[in-house]
Amino acid sequence: MTSSQKRTSAAPSSPVTSRSFLSRLKSPLSSKSRNYTEFYIQSDDPHRHYAPGDVISGTVIIKIVKPLRITHLVVSLHGYAQVFKNPNAPGDAYKNYSST
Repeated sequence: MTSSQKRTSAAPSSPVTSRSFLSRLKSPLSSKSRNYTEFYIQSDDPHRHYAPGDVISGTVIIKIVKPLRITHLVVSLHGYAQVFKNPNAPGDAYKNYSST
């Protein structure tokens, strides 16, 4: 038996070499399965108006499909703000200011 015959007979028994090289690569654009079904953030005081620099405390609730081991969780809050000229008159923010 030659060395090339030995390599051919050993190749099909190995599970790694039985799959093609391209089938082992994952596409970065493919959809990834998620281990959670939903998540939400529940603040301790949901109706409070917060100012810059205020500390917001609350709970992150995640409903998972199967057990999941995590080392850390990063929460980033983004919001929308409207700034008014006078706090009691929201219509004042939309008037043009002209100094004459």
